[in-house]
Amino acid sequence: MGFRTFVETLDRNDRPPLPTLRLSELHSTRAAEAYASLIPWLDILVAAWGQYLQYGGFPKSVAAARRGEALPEAFVEDIYSVVSGDAFKSSRLPSTTEMALLERLWKSMAAPANLTAIAQDVGVAQESVSRHVEFLRDAYLLWVCPLKASTGWLPKVRSQQKLYAVDPLIARLPHLKNQYRADVDPTVLTEMQLGLAVRRRILAEGLASLSDDFLFFERTPSRKEIDFVAEALGGVALEGKYISSGRWRSEAATVEASAWKGILATHNVLDIGDQSRAWAVPAGLLAYLIDT
Repeated sequence: MGFRTFVETLDRNDRPPLPTLRLSELHSTRAAEAYASLIPWLDILVAAWGQYLQYGGFPKSVAAARRGEALPEAFVEDIYSVVSGDAFKSSRLPSTTEMALLERLWKSMAAPANLTAIAQDVGVAQESVSRHVEFLRDAYLLWVCPLKASTGWLPKVRSQQKLYAVDPLIARLPHLKNQYRADVDPTVLTEMQLGLAVRRRILAEGLASLSDDFLFFERTPSRKEIDFVAEALGGVALEGKYISSGRWRSEAATVEASAWKGILATHNVLDIGDQSRAWAVPAGLLAYLIDT
């Protein structure tokens, strides 16, 4: 489930009674009013976003979050069975290597995936990494964000893509199965879930179909990367930076040097004071207003 439904499921009595924002108005006067109106719920939404990054949106894990319980070990095993037993049923890799590959793959989510480097780090052939990426994509456990071409809303041909898990539990599975494997950084999970929220909203607004790419990352002339751009975003670029400090402007330097208006999705920093510059908006507020 999306973040808005997650919040409603956690507490149906104390939630902001606000409509969703259209993606084309995220850096507008109406958006500024919506962000400001959520200030009384800021602590609730920030805390709920942190839970969402840990529990994800599967109903069984959301039910555990609502009860204030840890993730059910039996459900983690169910997710593992879906990945290892179903998606990777033709894997031909040992289960330990599968988890090592997943750990390394999700570690690189915030950057274009270098399959050669992943293969070298895990100790398998690049063809094997490519094959497992396709296994995950075919099982709808992974989604792809391509680099935008220099013209038009099309992916750049023969360029590395960003690869994201479809839910925090999929991304955190190697760590949940073995605490000695690295967990995924909250900034990376924020970026991943923000992209998913945008994808769901684009489809909900009927602005695209699943038959083609419609969400991209952008590379500036100085080779810096902007997390998400889309025609539906109306000239706004989104960045996920899970920071708590008020000194956030340096994190927005890339998007501010570009042709895009910027929204920086933060942990708890809200700064919408300058219409001509990038804004900082807590990820929980932003996702609540755009997600399903």
